[in-house]
Amino acid sequence: MEIIKRNKTAQRTAFTKAYTKLESVLINENADAEEIDMCLHLLKQKTNSLELTHNNYLDALTYETEFKIEFNIIEEYREKALRIELKSKRVLENIKSKQNNNEGSNSGNNYHSADCENPYKAITPRLPEVELYKFGGELKDWLTFWNQFKNIHENKKLTNCDKFHYLVQSTKNKSEARELIESFPITNENYPLAIESLVERYGRNELLIDFYVRELLKLVLNNATKKKQDSLSGVYNKLSTQLRALSSLGQLASRCRSQITCQLCSKRHVKFMCPNIECNKSDSLKQDVNDKNINENTVDLLHSRATNEVILQTLVVNVHGIKRERKARAIIDTGSQKSYILRSTAEELGFNLQRKEEFLRSLFGGTKTRMYKHKCYKIYLSSLDGNYICKLDALDHDVICNDILVQKMVLGYMN
Repeated sequence: MEIIKRNKTAQRTAFTKAYTKLESVLINENADAEEIDMCLHLLKQKTNSLELTHNNYLDALTYETEFKIEFNIIEEYREKALRIELKSKRVLENIKSKQNNNEGSNSGNNYHSADCENPYKAITPRLPEVELYKFGGELKDWLTFWNQFKNIHENKKLTNCDKFHYLVQSTKNKSEARELIESFPITNENYPLAIESLVERYGRNELLIDFYVRELLKLVLNNATKKKQDSLSGVYNKLSTQLRALSSLGQLASRCRSQITCQLCSKRHVKFMCPNIECNKSDSLKQDVNDKNINENTVDLLHSRATNEVILQTLVVNVHGIKRERKARAIIDTGSQKSYILRSTAEELGFNLQRKEEFLRSLFGGTKTRMYKHKCYKIYLSSLDGNYICKLDALDHDVICNDILVQKMVLGYMN
């Protein structure tokens, strides 16, 4: 442990020297672009070395209080490195812009310049810089975020380390997505791993398709049960948003796994994905479908099934507490915005209490529950083979899941 501490102190000193050197160069009004590049490159090397040392030091810590204090200090170093890197790039852009302006003014004084020979030459307007879209972990924001960031991801002129810094800037501060990205040290080797984890968590097609289908169903159900229904144009715009998102994901009727029979063409898919609907033929969402005399004796609003049992996604993990550790079954709910742990399990394993929270829950269809009080614990999980370890905040609750009473809705004839 003492060796790691000495190494940490030496690396921080080296980082501070490189940081101070670059800062002094940037202050100079006559700063040279070559010198800035050299100092910035040196700082990146020191930053990468310091990241590795910080990770080794955190792994060696045993007390959570000490871990938190040290983690906050490390975050300050990361922020300093990121800020001065961005500042350096802005200064380099200004230097380049001045050089271009000087070249332009010199060529403008030349009587035989191309601009003088052709006074009607088109002038390219200078467009404002495009700001990076900030992603915080909401599935509805993924497509917008990724369609912009993939231009950076596929840019062969940028190093993986530079792409990593842009990736951090493209996530919202203190968001779930930022925490996931920052769990990887900023190195060239870790960038592909960070991207892979981000896509696996938020960008899988089946996950996004499930999300947008749920949003469509929720939109239809909510509008049907409201006393004052939304305007036709409002519903149209909302439906268009969800359908276009599904279209961009390549969600065709031929890929639908539902056992529901379409009332328009009698084939196996849900009605709103039918290729006979105009909006599924082109970008226009004009629809002229006559739904008279549709006989639906029994409709299951979510999916068809032959039994009353629902199979949940679960896996067995090791839960590490202060008192002891044991195996537990984890339920994976992709629609939940918070994580929960059985109150009895939290007390049995003796987790550290982080804080207390009080809130109500909003369920599918807009139903809201009463106010609940929860204790929030920092819990540590690992795979059974020990190759994967993670930590997360979990709220305690008496019951995680229970049997669900299945009810079917009889709609009869619709005219």
